[in-house]
Amino acid sequence: MQKIVLHTVPVCLFHRYYYILEKSYNVSTLIPKKCYANSTWTAERLSRQDVNILYPPCEVNMISLDKVVDKANNYTIVSLGQFRPEKNHSRQIEILDQFFNENPKYREHVCLYIIGGCRGLQDLELFSNLAKQIEKRGLKGNIKLIKNCSENEKKAILENASVGLHTMESEHFGISIIEMMVL
Repeated sequence: MQKIVLHTVPVCLFHRYYYILEKSYNVSTLIPKKCYANSTWTAERLSRQDVNILYPPCEVNMISLDKVVDKANNYTIVSLGQFRPEKNHSRQIEILDQFFNENPKYREHVCLYIIGGCRGLQDLELFSNLAKQIEKRGLKGNIKLIKNCSENEKKAILENASVGLHTMESEHFGISIIEMMVL
């Protein structure tokens, strides 16, 4: 059996490491003659002014949730992203709760799947808090929290989904958005 050895590294060394890494990154962005980023968020964080933005080739249209629900007997919304505070999953719960308060006739037809990974204790705590929020609002039958699901399970849910919901502010064009758009 292999032993696991944990090392304690002073915080100041981590700060110094990330400072050097950040400076190296900023210098490296000045070298190319042309620079592209996949979003305005990424472009704003580069240390040059002449950044071209090249968005992934996906159609992005706003959907009226009310109109789509009218067309289906059962309606699936999906959210993909690690369970981290900046992903703002609690906002998704608030949105669905508000929608049901304003449109109670859709409660039995709409289900939100919040799918994500948990990296450690902090993520698991957030996951647990989200479950409590769902229970408190009486949305247990309408919101399914799924952590660390298989690719096959995620694909099956995405194939039945009509809307992707993403509530993180100022996020670059992430892979979860593309996954929701493709299927």
